[in-house]
Amino acid sequence: MKTGGWPPNGRHFYNRINGIRYDFTADQFSMPGYSHDVKYDDTLSSVAEAESETMFGQVDELRRVFREAFNIR
Repeated sequence: MKTGGWPPNGRHFYNRINGIRYDFTADQFSMPGYSHDVKYDDTLSSVAEAESETMFGQVDELRRVFREAFNIR
């Protein structure tokens, strides 16, 4: 999934699994000196689209957190 409105003109990507929204990277919006209230649009997206807008290693880190959250080895 994705949502617009990430400052200044970007998008934020997250997941919907079995009808439940999971934002494994939401903590980035509450870091000291930075905050942003994410308004979720729940617009369909894809891994390819998310990868096209991330820095090296971000998708791998998301996969790591996902596996940890769902106890997947």
